[in-house]
Amino acid sequence: MTGYARDYEPFPHDLAEQAACRGLGEVMHGVRAPTRKGGTNWSQARAICASCPITAECLAHAIAQNENEGMWGGKTPTERAVDTRTCPECGTQFANRRLTTCSPECAHESRKRQRTA
Repeated sequence: MTGYARDYEPFPHDLAEQAACRGLGEVMHGVRAPTRKGGTNWSQARAICASCPITAECLAHAIAQNENEGMWGGKTPTERAVDTRTCPECGTQFANRRLTTCSPECAHESRKRQRTA
């Protein structure tokens, strides 16, 4: 199983130690809901993410690593796909509907280019 904070190497070790999901990989993949055909019940995973101090970093990591399974940063795979945007400056994927670029640096470059155009 690709992992969560406890066993996913690219996830920064200092952040992994702070993650509320540390050691709970199976829960974070969702529980099959017996009442829905093939549905997934994310309630346990959502509750864990709600108490986590590194939700934003976790979500950014999942998007950067193109994680397509499990709950990351309080978002299911479907929610991550819907919320993901591509930065017009550098092509990085990020999750923030309010921003148009992925970082202050890219925003600065975008404004600079608009002024010279």
